[in-house]
Amino acid sequence: MNRRHHKSGLALGSFTQPDESWRERTLPPGTKVLLVEDEPELRTALKRVFARYDCEVFEAGDGESALAAALQHLPHVVVSDFEMPFMNGFELIRRMRHHDALHGVPVMMLTGSPRAFNLAESLECELAVLLRKPIGGDALVEAMSRTLGARLPARPQDELDAEELRRAETHHAPTSDVDPRRAEAELQSLLGKTARDAYDFESDRPAAPTDMHEAAAADAAPIIKMVNAILGMAVDKKASDIHIEPQEKAVRVRFRIDGGLIPQLEVPIAMCRPMTARLKIMASLNISERRVPQDGRFRMRLPDGRKLEIRLSTLPSQYGEKVVMRLLGQARISGDLRSLKLHPRDLECMQTALANPNGLILVTGPTGSGKTSTLYTMISSLNSTDRNIVTAEDPVEYEMPGITQVNVRNEVGFTFDKALRAFLRQDPDVILVGEVRDAETANTAMKASVTGHLVLSTLHTNDAVTTVTRLVDMGVPPYMVAAAVRLVVAQRLVRTLCIHCKQSWQPTDSQTRFLTKEEVRRLGSVQSPKGCERCDGVGFKGRTAVMEVLHIRTTPMREAITRCVNPDALQALAVSEGMRPLRRGVLDLVERGETSLTEALKILVDE
Repeated sequence: MNRRHHKSGLALGSFTQPDESWRERTLPPGTKVLLVEDEPELRTALKRVFARYDCEVFEAGDGESALAAALQHLPHVVVSDFEMPFMNGFELIRRMRHHDALHGVPVMMLTGSPRAFNLAESLECELAVLLRKPIGGDALVEAMSRTLGARLPARPQDELDAEELRRAETHHAPTSDVDPRRAEAELQSLLGKTARDAYDFESDRPAAPTDMHEAAAADAAPIIKMVNAILGMAVDKKASDIHIEPQEKAVRVRFRIDGGLIPQLEVPIAMCRPMTARLKIMASLNISERRVPQDGRFRMRLPDGRKLEIRLSTLPSQYGEKVVMRLLGQARISGDLRSLKLHPRDLECMQTALANPNGLILVTGPTGSGKTSTLYTMISSLNSTDRNIVTAEDPVEYEMPGITQVNVRNEVGFTFDKALRAFLRQDPDVILVGEVRDAETANTAMKASVTGHLVLSTLHTNDAVTTVTRLVDMGVPPYMVAAAVRLVVAQRLVRTLCIHCKQSWQPTDSQTRFLTKEEVRRLGSVQSPKGCERCDGVGFKGRTAVMEVLHIRTTPMREAITRCVNPDALQALAVSEGMRPLRRGVLDLVERGETSLTEALKILVDE
C-alpha cells in the first residue's frame, strides 16, 4: 500500500501495481542523476539503467563526496543508499538541505536496511521516495519519473543561475572582480595600522553545526583580518554598534558613534557570506542557516586587559544577511560622581542619597540614554571592602572587581524578581537591579529598600516626576513610594560639539518656535557643527548627559506623593524645591556652546 505525505511527496513501500502512463513521460534526456552507493558493482548496474534514458550520471561512494558532487553538478535528482561510510542517507539529506542550491532537489533512497524505514526521519528530511532493495530497473525509473513529475532539465539561463548559486555557496570563486586581499588592504589603510590579529575572542555558547565550505571560507586569512579590522576600527572610534548591511553591489559598514549611524566603508558583495560566516563562527551560531534570524554573543579582550562583550544579531534580507553587533563595556567607569558633570545642587542631592544606608534610587530615561553608565558610576563610588554589593543584570556590561555580579536568565525563569529575592538572603548592603520591569520586581525592591538595604535600579519613564506615577500604576502603594524612594534621576544624552570646528549660528524661526521669548533672548546666537578631520566631518565629538534630579526628602513632597497629586502639581512642587528640569539643563549646554540647538530640540520637542 502506498502512503504519501501531502507536502513533501514522501512515498513508502513498493510499487505493486505500476501505472504504465509513466512510460509516455519517461525521463527527459539530459536528466542529471547523482548516484550515491558504496558498492561499485551496484553503481555500475544502476548506471546502465539510467544510460538507456540518456541521463547524465554522477557517482559518489560516500556522503562527503556526494555532498561535494551535488554542489558541483547540481543534479535534478539524487538516488542514494542508506548505509554509507561516515554518514547515513538521512544525514546526507540534512546536509544538502542546508544549501540553498540543493534545497529543492528530490532525494530517492534505495535500501534494504530496516533502520531506513523511519517515517518521522523521512518526513523531517523531506525524503521524496523510499524504495526497498531489490528492485527492478523499470520500477526504479517509474519511481524516478513520478518523483520528477514535470521537472525538466534546466534551460541555459537556469544553468547559469544555478552555477552562480553554486559559486556563492562554496566560495570557490568570488562573484566580483575585487580581490579580498585588496579589500583587506583598503581596511588597513583606513585604520592606519595593521589589521587586529592580536585580539582574543571567546564565546559562552557551545559550537553550532557548521558547513565545511562555509567554514573554510570563513577561516581564510583575509576574511579573519577583515573582520578583526572592522572590530578594531569600531573599538578605536568608540562605536556602540556595528551594522553590516548587504546591498545590491556592495556591503555597507556603518558604526553608531555618539548616537548617530555613520558610514565607514564598503566591501565587495562577494565578501558578504564569508564575513557573515566568520562572525557566526565567533558567536557559535549555525552558519548554514540563513533563512531565519539568529542571536549570539562573543567576547573580545582589549589590549588594556578589559573584556568587551559583543552581542550579535543576524537578519535575512534581500541581498544577504544583515548583521548588527552591540559593543558592551566600551566606556570606562569612574568612581567619582563629579565625572557625571552634574550641577552642584544635583551632585549634592546624589551624594546625600547614596550616603543613606537604605532607600531606593532610580535612574530613568529611554533606551540608549546612558542609565547603565550612571548606575555603574554610583555603584563604583560605593564600592569598598566593608560593603557587600550584589547586582542583577541582563547582561553584565562592565566587570567590577569586589562586586558580585549576576546575569539573569529569563529563559530558565531566573528573573530580576527572583534574583532580588535571592539577594535578600545573601546579607547585602547595596543591591543593583538592572531594570524594574513588572509589579513583582517593583514591590520586592520597595520592601528591600525599607528594610535596611540601599537599592539602585532603572525604569523607563520620560522624566523624574512621572516615575512616581508610573510606580503607583504598577501597583505599588503611594505611601510605600513616598517612604522608599530617595532619589529619581531622569536623563538624556546629547552630542557635544567638536571644539576644533564649531561655529556661530543664528537660530531659525523653525527652531525658535519651540522656545519662549525669554529663552530666545537669553540664547542669542548659538554654536553649530561644521565638521573637520578630528571629528570625521560630523561636527560632534562625544556625548554628555543632561539630568534632572528629584530628591524626595521633604515632608510636603512625601505628602504630595501619598495623596497622589497630579503630575503637573508634583512638577511645580519639585521645581520650587530646587529641581532643575531637563529643559533648563539642555538649554544651559546650548548657552555655554557645548551642544547645538538642533541637539537640544530633540529633548525640547519630546516634552
